[in-house]
Amino acid sequence: MPRKNHKAFALPTSPVPLSESAADLDRVRETLNNEIQPRGAVEQLYLLDYAWLTFEVLRLRRCKIAILNTNFVPAIETIFRQLLLQSGYNPGEASATAKDIAQRWFANKQVRKHGARLLRQYRLDVSAIEAEAFRKSAKQIEQDRQAARVDRITPQQDHSRASSLSQRVGAAT
Repeated sequence: MPRKNHKAFALPTSPVPLSESAADLDRVRETLNNEIQPRGAVEQLYLLDYAWLTFEVLRLRRCKIAILNTNFVPAIETIFRQLLLQSGYNPGEASATAKDIAQRWFANKQVRKHGARLLRQYRLDVSAIEAEAFRKSAKQIEQDRQAARVDRITPQQDHSRASSLSQRVGAAT
């Protein structure tokens, strides 16, 4: 027996950060609405919460990558300073050269080639830089995770709500 899709429960549109599109959130909601076909206000509230949580997960993933990317240049500098010190550079030269490599890494193919050779001498590759960027980012990423948990429902509540919605959707199909 097909489900009746009662009149949608009208809630104001949730605000989104300036870097995001309310239309994208609306598309997530609409896709879920078409899939789940909620009946009544309670199921519509579950759907809206699920859409918002889905959108939030996507936001947190984008933020994590942005944090990693902003630490990539400092990571290049850190890794090459260490390698140059091991190669016999004095601390001042190692710092200045590593800073120069980091500043020109993305704009100069020759710098990247030279850097790749130096990394290979120590049995490393670009993943060493990525790992250092992650290490530098870890504290900020964890702080962001903690901040994201502040306004989230508890895992038990989330599980209960998901189970309830699943039972309602399953019973109606």
